[in-house]
Amino acid sequence: MSNPASELDKLRAELAATKAELAQARAVVSTSEAMISGLKLEIALLRRETYGHSAQLCGNLGDGMI
Repeated sequence: MSNPASELDKLRAELAATKAELAQARAVVSTSEAMISGLKLEIALLRRETYGHSAQLCGNLGDGMI
């Protein structure tokens, strides 16, 4: 039979490792969301530069339809 104290220590270590993995995954998601927002802004600016102000309005309308 295993020692309950060592089993508890093992479980605590696994929990700490899982929490670290979760924090890393959240950081990746946050970074990805920031990158996506930046790219959406860049696309909107390029559309406006290419097609004028009306392209920006059409893009906003189209987003709601998808």
